[in-house]
Amino acid sequence: MLWFGNKKALQKLTQQTAEYSRGNMANQLNVVDYPEELKPLAGHIASLADMLRQFTQETQVSSSKVSAAVKQVNASIANVNELAEDVKQSALGSQKLTIAIADMAVDTAQQVEEVMTSAKTIANVAGGIYQDSIETKKIAEQGSDAVSEASTAMHDIQQASAQIEQRIKALTQIAREIDTFLDTIQGISSQTNLLALNASIEAARAGEHGRGFAVVAQEIQKLSDASTDAANSANGLLAQIDAGVLEAAKAVESGASSVQRGVKAMADADLSLKSILAASGQIESQLAEASAARQAQLSATGRAADRLGKMSAMCQEAAAHVNIATAAVERQESHLFETLKMGDVLAEVAGVLVETTGKISLVDIKNQQELDHKLALVKNILNKTAQDHRIIELTEAGHFETLTELLERQSELEAAWTNTSDGQFIVSLPPAGIANASSRDWFQQAINGNTYISPVYVSAISHQPCITVSIPIRINDKIAGVLGVDLKLSE
Repeated sequence: MLWFGNKKALQKLTQQTAEYSRGNMANQLNVVDYPEELKPLAGHIASLADMLRQFTQETQVSSSKVSAAVKQVNASIANVNELAEDVKQSALGSQKLTIAIADMAVDTAQQVEEVMTSAKTIANVAGGIYQDSIETKKIAEQGSDAVSEASTAMHDIQQASAQIEQRIKALTQIAREIDTFLDTIQGISSQTNLLALNASIEAARAGEHGRGFAVVAQEIQKLSDASTDAANSANGLLAQIDAGVLEAAKAVESGASSVQRGVKAMADADLSLKSILAASGQIESQLAEASAARQAQLSATGRAADRLGKMSAMCQEAAAHVNIATAAVERQESHLFETLKMGDVLAEVAGVLVETTGKISLVDIKNQQELDHKLALVKNILNKTAQDHRIIELTEAGHFETLTELLERQSELEAAWTNTSDGQFIVSLPPAGIANASSRDWFQQAINGNTYISPVYVSAISHQPCITVSIPIRINDKIAGVLGVDLKLSE
């Protein structure tokens, strides 16, 4: 557009400069529209406006980045501060625990010493029992030998008793035969006596001639009477002998029964002694093993006592280190508090800078209705995209593919990204300048279920004016993340 007259051109230049001074830097100043006399001034003003516009763009981008970074740093510092407090409490707890462990180690060492003393006593007692078991085994062996000898003697007695019994039986038989002989003698004596009586009678009849025969008869009768008396005496003695033999037989029979019981008792005693001997051998072996085990236990207890002593010293040293760590954590907590205060100051400065640069308008929105229509289309596109199964699956590959297609179809979009529910980026095209978006307004609004539309600001990607639009990603009516885009306004 051409202007005629320096006055009108100067008036136009003045109006444009006034717009710049009010912060409206959207309109470009065309130097060719001014007369030659004003072109140098218009050129300088245009250059100054371009420099101010570029400075404002860079300042807005930088201040926005600083503000976001400060928020993230403050959040990180707050988290670190909480962690430091947790570490401090843990260190204090560890300190108490270490001291308690050290005390317990000392007490345990004392108890182990007592156990060592008891183990020594038990080892000595076990040694004494072992020696006693050896003596018991020897006595049992001697007893077994004695029982064996007694058993042999009892067997000899049994055999002798059997022989005596046989001889007594033979003697009884002889006595029976003698008794028969005595009966015969008594019969003969009775007959002789009768013959002597008959001879005396005949001698008396014969008178003087039979006197000699009478004398013989008398002598025969005397012999018969003497034989009868001797037979009767022998018979009495034989009866006594028979009674004695009978008693001897009974005694031998009773002795044989006692000998049998003695033999059985000796056999039982021999078995018992052999069992005692075997048990003594087992006890001796077990006591030997137990003695070796107690010696090993005693040695292990000694080593344990040494290690407990070392552990107690290590616990005390650890307690000292925990004290140092606790003091360091307290100092770190103080430094973090100071850092947090500086972060708050930096955040305040960044906020003021954002607010100040935000007063400078770089875009002249001449058709708000057209912009609203464009924003409505963008929201509709985002809602459809958020329902894509590749977005719902929350995989990096699926999101990358979906967002790439979105940016290729929609040329007015300069960036697109997705976040998890904790603010971490799943995919960002192009790559985001921050690691976590949990402190950004567009994330906080969308993660709470709202559709967010930002004011016009300068993009950190293109350094041109843009608007951010973000919506929640819902899976089964639950918010699982955020989908966002930057809408270009430079055209």
